Amino acid sequence: MKEILPNIHQLKLGAVNAYLIEDQEELILIDTGYPGNEDKILGYIQKIGKTPEQLQHIILTHLHADHSGSAAALSDRTTAKSYIHPDDAEMLKTGRALREPIRVSPGLVSKLVYYLFIKWATRTVPPVDTDEKIDEQENFPVGKGFQVIHLPGHCKGQIALLYKDHGGVLFAADSCANLLGLGFTPVYEDLEQGKKDLARLCELEFGAITFGHGDPILKNASKKFREKFDKYRK
Repeated sequence: MKEILPNIHQLKLGAVNAYLIEDQEELILIDTGYPGNEDKILGYIQKIGKTPEQLQHIILTHLHADHSGSAAALSDRTTAKSYIHPDDAEMLKTGRALREPIRVSPGLVSKLVYYLFIKWATRTVPPVDTDEKIDEQENFPVGKGFQVIHLPGHCKGQIALLYKDHGGVLFAADSCANLLGLGFTPVYEDLEQGKKDLARLCELEFGAITFGHGDPILKNASKKFREKFDKYRK
């Protein structure tokens, strides 16, 4: 767990990343990791000199257990308001954290990740009734503001978030991954839609990009992203 840009922290929670943003006296958390990660998250908040009471917003990029698993516990232990896309809200309210069938992406890395981790991962989480449902919008008014982008290829209710600071920081969730290089995320509900999602992200400008899985790209990020995925634009 570390600060990757001024006031933006990457929280490595096993095989998945969550992100913490300091905005003056408020904290914004993007994703929560698997169930049982709440102590790690709250401990890191205290480590950087903040308090759990300062956690005011929890934005879930989608319902999968590695992203939403500790949301219920954090909602119980803080006063943070929670948000998710409406397409995932009802499932998460009942504790269901996977919409099937899913398709394994092309490539050896995706197959290895699927058979080592995803195939055996939990399909349920502690139920979460999120406070607000968020869909696409140019200026979601939390912190310095986000552009919310609906990217349903990996998961029907997945969103990416373009934070309006540092020349733009794209929280790409699982629209793609940076595992042994930039590429597809290991699974999609709809791979062809996933390619369209990547084409949409190629239209954006951002200085840095983070991923649910893999290391962030902190310089010339939109240029590197287009070099990889521009072939999906038509």
